Amino acid sequence: MKDDNGNKGPGGPQEPGEAGSDPIRFTQREINISASKEFNNKEEFIVKGYTSSNISRFFTSAENIISYENNDNYIGDVWEGWRHGVGLYQYGQEKNSYFGEWVLGTRHGLGSFTWGDGEKYEGEWVYGKMHGKGKYYFANGDFFDGEWVNDMKQGLGDYNYKSSGSRYYGQWNVDKRNGEGSFWWSNGDHYQGNWADSKMCGYGLYTFAGGETYDGNWMNDQRNGFGIYNYDNGDHFEGNWLDNVRTGYGKYFYENADRYEGDFLSNEFHGYGKFTYADGKIDEGIWDNGELVKPV
Repeated sequence: MKDDNGNKGPGGPQEPGEAGSDPIRFTQREINISASKEFNNKEEFIVKGYTSSNISRFFTSAENIISYENNDNYIGDVWEGWRHGVGLYQYGQEKNSYFGEWVLGTRHGLGSFTWGDGEKYEGEWVYGKMHGKGKYYFANGDFFDGEWVNDMKQGLGDYNYKSSGSRYYGQWNVDKRNGEGSFWWSNGDHYQGNWADSKMCGYGLYTFAGGETYDGNWMNDQRNGFGIYNYDNGDHFEGNWLDNVRTGYGKYFYENADRYEGDFLSNEFHGYGKFTYADGKIDEGIWDNGELVKPV
């Protein structure tokens, strides 16, 4: 389930790199409630007035304290032999545990599940799965607060990348950024728009820390399709892109009022085009890598 991409976030349009790489799929693990350094300063998780540290004071009868042959232990509500109500289950071999609500021996309701490697989930459960609203604390310091379905991030959620300082807030589907969402990079860049499989894909507005903006279509974390780019020197381009490069038909407007309208290839005027100078002079014809080679 870990979706940290090496804590790099989805990657900016200039460096797609490992952006949106598949997260390690989470499998239900049995885990440890012993507090790691990350959680020492957090308030204890409370379920119906109980906490994992005080529950032993309330359940003292033999029927509420169960030791299993595999060294697991349970203390809490029991109904006709089932763990049912509120209880703390400690997994002896793995040194893991779950504290919260149970229904007929299954984690169901509100509960806290902590892994021995320091990861922790606090929130809603349905038949043993993280399902509903919950908070997940990663061992590397990352933090996710949002909606879950069958142990996966799904719905609206807020993911904070602690080591990089980046953040994503928006829609998730099967553990990936999918739908509408915003991503903030620690360098000040910001993207707001559509995502698919954890990559910028569809329509979106990317604002660079230096003030440049791209407003248009994306695919696989790169500018693809029609888009408008405003440069920090005052220039302006509107037209087609292919993998972050101006390619196809477009219009380029210079800060000094010069402008070009026509075909592009690899960011250069290439093909048929018309260059109009601020003073009214026109160069029109066939261009090759930025040079007019066949005037008309």
